[in-house]
Amino acid sequence: MRTELKGPLPSSRPPTQPQGPDRLIIALLVLLTLTTFAGVAQCGFINLDDDVYVTGNPRVFEGLGLQGVAWAFTTFHAANYHPLTWLSLMLDAELSEFLAPPGRPAFVFHMTNLALHTLNAVLVFAVLRRMTGAAWRAALAAAVFAVHPLRVESVAWVAERKDVLSACFGLLAMLAYVRYTRTRRWREYALVAAMFALSLLSKPMLVTLPLLFLLLDFWPLGRTPWLSHRPAGPSAAKAAEPAGATPKAERLIVEKLPLLALSAASCVVTFIAQRSGGAVQSIENLGLSARLGNVPVAYARYLGKMLWFGDLAVFYPFNRPWPAWQVGCAAVLLAGVSALALARVKASPWLAVGWCWFLGLLVPVIGLVQAGVQSMADRYSYLPSVGLLVMAVWSLPELKGTKPESPRPRALLVCWSVAFAGILASLSFFTAKQTDHWRDSVFLLDHAVRVTQNNWFAENNLGSALIEAHREQEAVAHFRRSRDIRPELAVTHSNYGMALARAGDSEGATKAFEKALAIDPDLADAHHRLGVLLAKAGRPDEAIDRFRRALRRRPDDFHIQHDLGMALADKGDWPAAIEQYKRAIAGWPYHAEAHFHLGKALVQVGLKEEAMDHFRKAVEYRPDEARYREAMEAALAGSGAGPTRP
Repeated sequence: MRTELKGPLPSSRPPTQPQGPDRLIIALLVLLTLTTFAGVAQCGFINLDDDVYVTGNPRVFEGLGLQGVAWAFTTFHAANYHPLTWLSLMLDAELSEFLAPPGRPAFVFHMTNLALHTLNAVLVFAVLRRMTGAAWRAALAAAVFAVHPLRVESVAWVAERKDVLSACFGLLAMLAYVRYTRTRRWREYALVAAMFALSLLSKPMLVTLPLLFLLLDFWPLGRTPWLSHRPAGPSAAKAAEPAGATPKAERLIVEKLPLLALSAASCVVTFIAQRSGGAVQSIENLGLSARLGNVPVAYARYLGKMLWFGDLAVFYPFNRPWPAWQVGCAAVLLAGVSALALARVKASPWLAVGWCWFLGLLVPVIGLVQAGVQSMADRYSYLPSVGLLVMAVWSLPELKGTKPESPRPRALLVCWSVAFAGILASLSFFTAKQTDHWRDSVFLLDHAVRVTQNNWFAENNLGSALIEAHREQEAVAHFRRSRDIRPELAVTHSNYGMALARAGDSEGATKAFEKALAIDPDLADAHHRLGVLLAKAGRPDEAIDRFRRALRRRPDDFHIQHDLGMALADKGDWPAAIEQYKRAIAGWPYHAEAHFHLGKALVQVGLKEEAMDHFRKAVEYRPDEARYREAMEAALAGSGAGPTRP
């Protein structure tokens, strides 16, 4: 038996081809988005994953090529499988050679992210417009989506190319699905599957999209047997299934099975990739109760950040566990909204659909299977937030009678328009302000430290950013706070030791490394850094032992390989040193210091012609380094001493 929906369903108006107002809306959306995010043009790379994805990744750095394409489709680098993301970054690397302004190497990457986000805002409008026929409601939802401060992380972070790219293909899949429901042609279904597959190959975020399609079948597409409402108007036949042809529930499920198979395959590959890269945290590391407690709290925090965005941060630490009262309050909030949505499912079906849209798209990243050490992330709300916007916008009263002879409704329309303009202006202002924090790592992480509590990860990475800025004493203070927050983690002691070593406190650094190794005897960073201290102290044998221990954990780390080569050279073992330098260069061909020291070692064994090639590369990659030119000139003159440390 079908259930008739009572009352008007304004969202089920027949979709039409884009007319003048639609074109105007799209133009305004593009202008609003580009203006709001203009600040990303001044942003650089940051020390959170950007090195893994671009600046320290030779495959991406070298641009598109046959080897790069093959690598993209076969690698689990960065503990993920997203070949299309790699290809897009490679293309940007190619374009950067011609389009990047001097001193702004991240410019092209940021512009591509912004272009994709702008396209996504237009696609959100197009999807909602085609599904519901409500142009201005779709426009308002798309505008808030475009300029909400929660979008900043996805747009201003180069490493999150995967987020905006996956969302783009996901929205195209939704658009194709709407067309399929009207044509019932299998080639349209094939397009849905293709776009969905491309989305998963960009980032496996939208694995629950087939379930969202089932929700959309209910509302606003009206394809479910228990929903018999039909759009009115001359184009009604285009809005949903033809009268009398509403598919059975079994068919609606069966037609999603190929898409669910793609989701299942993506989940398996993603789990293997993240497990192999150490991104998946075991239950022993985080605790099942802590994970379960974080789920309702994270959902509630996402809701809160849609309304209050003064404390957005690049990293939210995982508190273990959340206080019971917070978990309970969050669970009550979620249960209350769910009950309201179900109670209003007949009169206001968009509430249930929008709420399930929000809950469902967040399932892969809500922490049931914990990847990484964050409790939540702004970027995860990218498309799930559209469900909340549907709930809010479609619950607004529909304004009718706006002709000049109807003064009161027209005045009400003016008031609503002013209110919406004020909301968008406020969101745009806060988004531009949040974007400014992403100009570099120090600004970004300092902000994260200030707006969060006990954020050991932000303190740690802020220390690293200060080290890069040659502000060692400030860095020591932040690494110390990171260690004090999480003293049970070996990595916090190791990083603190690294900061002490850079500040000249070798004794304190050695103690910190020993403490780290007491917690985790196999920690590669601690062995490596301790080996560097031992080498500088003139103890090459002990240093070599430490470097080899580090390489057992990270056999492809070109930094360790280079430093092992240095220690071997200190002992006069030139063949072994040359081997390690070559391995380091194979891992990072632009390693100027490795080329320099390889050249020096080759001179020692009489291979001066080969040495000259490496000296030239060192000078090419670091033309400001005088040592490289001097070594090359000495080799040309027929002389050359052994390797010298910088």
